[in-house]
Amino acid sequence: MARSEYRAYCQRTQSADYEDTAYSDLSEALFRQFGPTGVWDPRLAKSLSFQAHLYLGMAEQHMHGLQTLLEGVVPGLPLGPAARSVAEASGRAVWLLDNRLGLERGDARRRVARLLLDREEGERIRKRVAYDFDHPQKAETSLSYILARDAIRRPGCFYASEIDIDPRTGIVTLCGERLPGPSGFVRIAGEIFGDDPGETAGLYGYVSAMTHPTVFAFVETMSDLSSLPEGWTEIPWNLDGEFATKLASNAVRSFYNAWRAWIGWTNTGMDEAFVVHNAHVALNNS
Repeated sequence: MARSEYRAYCQRTQSADYEDTAYSDLSEALFRQFGPTGVWDPRLAKSLSFQAHLYLGMAEQHMHGLQTLLEGVVPGLPLGPAARSVAEASGRAVWLLDNRLGLERGDARRRVARLLLDREEGERIRKRVAYDFDHPQKAETSLSYILARDAIRRPGCFYASEIDIDPRTGIVTLCGERLPGPSGFVRIAGEIFGDDPGETAGLYGYVSAMTHPTVFAFVETMSDLSSLPEGWTEIPWNLDGEFATKLASNAVRSFYNAWRAWIGWTNTGMDEAFVVHNAHVALNNS
């Protein structure tokens, strides 16, 4: 249901102009921001919005994978990586659109810092993969990476006083912002939407244990071996519907929260999202 309602939402909002929204307000605010190279480009607001929307789209695709596994009654272990991917992609979208930040002055700069940190990581990974495969466009990926790297490490958009590079690790803190790890994105998204920190960490830790993998997570996808009849020769998978439902429910909640963040950013209405919310509440109360 979440995916079908999201597709309906995308169809309804495909021609939205995003005027009088946080998106347009940030664009206007960037006209009033300066750095060593001059006035900031307001198109950075569009880049940030586009990046967040891409992560939301990634989360929806991973939900498609999770749905396919559930419909195929696949044993529990493969559900973990899919659920984890939904949470991580959703967390990145929420981090970029964080509604705890304003749209003016320092908060506007922090938003752009997050965008540039995220972009640098993506270009760094792209370059590494291109060189590992000796890709014919590896030189192009190297140039893109250098531009993204310099944007967070050298004065340009930001003043030197806003750039802090750890001399030991090389980790960049830009305008007070540092790129979280995968678990950090999930944790921050949970904080923004008021989830219990312990539960967020526990669930993410468990699906990570299913992904890495760890033996205990694999063993827990099997039935109790002592209860099997003598001579049993098949792998005793535990097709636990309750466990699968809980994983899917939490993955949908992660996606729903990122979707809400996008709706709030673009002021495009909660009609379809409310359908998902009501179904989620009904399922958890049944």
